[in-house]
Amino acid sequence: FTVIAQLINVALHYTGGINFSTIDGAPLKDIHNTRLDDPDIASCFYISPFFVSNMPVYHSIYLSFGWITNYIAIKMLFRPYKEMNFLFFKIQGLIPKRRSEIAVSIADTVQKELISLKDITNSLNADELEEKMGAVIDKILEEKLESEITKKFPMLAMFLSDEIINKIKSMIKTSILENKETIINMFTSYLEEKVDFKKIIIENVEAFSLEKLEEITYSLAKKELKHIEVIGAILGGIIGIFQFAISLFV
Repeated sequence: FTVIAQLINVALHYTGGINFSTIDGAPLKDIHNTRLDDPDIASCFYISPFFVSNMPVYHSIYLSFGWITNYIAIKMLFRPYKEMNFLFFKIQGLIPKRRSEIAVSIADTVQKELISLKDITNSLNADELEEKMGAVIDKILEEKLESEITKKFPMLAMFLSDEIINKIKSMIKTSILENKETIINMFTSYLEEKVDFKKIIIENVEAFSLEKLEEITYSLAKKELKHIEVIGAILGGIIGIFQFAISLFV
C-alpha cells in the first residue's frame, strides 16, 4: 500500500493534483516542470529499512521457491503412481495418468515410423538365411528321409543306396532353397495378418513397472533434470532481485 500511495502521489503531482506551498495563492513551483530528483518530489518516496535489511531473506525465499517448484514438477512426472484426492483436486503423476495413451502413441510411432515386420524380414541377409535354411534341411533329411522311406515303402529299401539317398536329399534341398523367397513372403504375410504388432507393444508398455521406468528415466537424464532444478532456482533468484529492486524504486 505504501508503494501504491507513492505512485499516486507522483501521478497527482504531474497531473496538477499536488499543490506545493504558495505565496498569496501562487504556487512556489511549476508543478508540470518539476523534476523527479527535486527534494519535494523525493520526499514522496519512502524506502523501508525492512526491505533493505531483509534483501538476502527475500532473495533466498524466491530462489527456494524456484528450485522447489521445478523439483516438484519433475517428481510429478511419475508421482503419485495412483490417483489421490487433495482437497477439491485429484492428483496423479503425468506418466501414470496418461500411461495408456502413451502406450498407444509409442506403438503407433514404432509401427509406422520406426519398424515393422516387413522391415525385419527385409533386413535379413539372403545368403546367410540360405545357409541357415540349408543346414536345417540337411539335418532333417539326414534324420528322417531314409527312415521314413524304409518305414512307409519297405520294398524300396532294397533298392536304396547311399548315392540314391544323397541325390534325393539334394533334389529336395535345391527345390526348397530355390523357393526360399516365396516361403519367406508367405511366412511374413502370415505374421502381418495374424500378429498384432501394435497390441504387443501396448501390452508390454502397460505391463512395464512404473518404478523401473522412473528409475531408468532418472538414471539416464539425471544431469539434465538437475539442470532444470538449478535453472528454476536461478530464475526464482532473478525474480527476487527484480522484486526487491521494484520495492526500492517504486
